[in-house]
Amino acid sequence: MLGALAKAKGAAFRSTIDTLMPRILKLRKESAYAGAVAGFFADLADGFGDDLFPALGKDMMPLLIADVTSTDFDTMTWRNSAFAVGQLFLKTSLANTQEYLEPAATGLQAILAALEAKATELKPKAAESAALRAELDDVLGCRDNVISALGKMLMIGSEQLPRATLVPLFVGGLPLANDFAESQNVRRQAKVRRHATGQLT
Repeated sequence: MLGALAKAKGAAFRSTIDTLMPRILKLRKESAYAGAVAGFFADLADGFGDDLFPALGKDMMPLLIADVTSTDFDTMTWRNSAFAVGQLFLKTSLANTQEYLEPAATGLQAILAALEAKATELKPKAAESAALRAELDDVLGCRDNVISALGKMLMIGSEQLPRATLVPLFVGGLPLANDFAESQNVRRQAKVRRHATGQLT
């Protein structure tokens, strides 16, 4: 609810966020809420952009980087954190620094590898039960958010990004398999990248 309000009201909701953020950050320390708080951060980035920084961004990015570099297999946290990281790179300027670029890129690559392995394991079994199909859907949805986050990082065009590694991962993840809400973003990312370079590499 808070995330939706922040996205709808934008800067007008900033004073409310300033009041609530200490409680939200405290809640974030409980692992059970990590995914939900990451989704809230993504809505904040989408609603506020650079209005978030430097104060809130400095609180949010380290937590999100911790999420996307975690080896705990948690599709909800990975999915929301990947989306939030992508939004912050796309919508704000502070995220576009070496401090965040390298660990974000490394973490997203590792998550993608783990998700691809899990999807390969689940696909032959998915027809066996609704639970396995739902688990596969979660994995594919998380994968789509990671691919989209990589695309958003590429859109900012930073020379600090390892494009030789990230572009093949991004292209290899297309088309998205599950999260169709992100498909429009990904098409735009591919077009921007192609327009800027004459190709997608």
